[in-house]
Amino acid sequence: MATALDLLISMFIGIAIFGIIIAGTRNAADDSSFQRYETQTMESLLSTMEVLESDMRNAGAGVADTLPMISRAEFSEVILHQVIKRGSAKVDTIHYSLGSTGELSKTENPNDRYLYRKVNKEPALRVGVVTEFGLRYLTAANVVLPVPVPTDRLSEINAVELTIEVQSMNALENAAGIEGPKRYSASRFDNRRFESKNLKR
Repeated sequence: MATALDLLISMFIGIAIFGIIIAGTRNAADDSSFQRYETQTMESLLSTMEVLESDMRNAGAGVADTLPMISRAEFSEVILHQVIKRGSAKVDTIHYSLGSTGELSKTENPNDRYLYRKVNKEPALRVGVVTEFGLRYLTAANVVLPVPVPTDRLSEINAVELTIEVQSMNALENAAGIEGPKRYSASRFDNRRFESKNLKR
């Protein structure tokens, strides 16, 4: 009787230890996936921001006072004007816009969208994949302008604030083999402010 009881206790202990090992393995896999996706999303965000920041800070560079520096200012779309090639007399047009979620329907993340950058009449290029992209336009007195900014108020824009988020294309649980609500790694900047000296003239 004692032997059977000892055997039963040993079985329960073995099952408990096995459960702990399985849980630890799953947690380790989840942590590993999270860290990998965190790195990927931050790298993607920084790469996209590098292009955006250059264009935003140089808005109006080389443009005559009589010409607009921003000709369209909407929540998720903006058209900037600047001279890209130093020494050139040609004013270039840079158009940022968001694609639809349908373009990335094959990814696990339903919120993924392409961010497009179009220069002059060249084909629009994909700058990155984002889940959020929003712009605010402020006057010299830090008053937030309504969007879309009316044409007769575009000259009042003194600064642009950007909120942008990049999430992992794959859900963390799926990467770790764990069932449950889908979670995504995310990297973001909130109200990142850009002030071009050309907008202040």
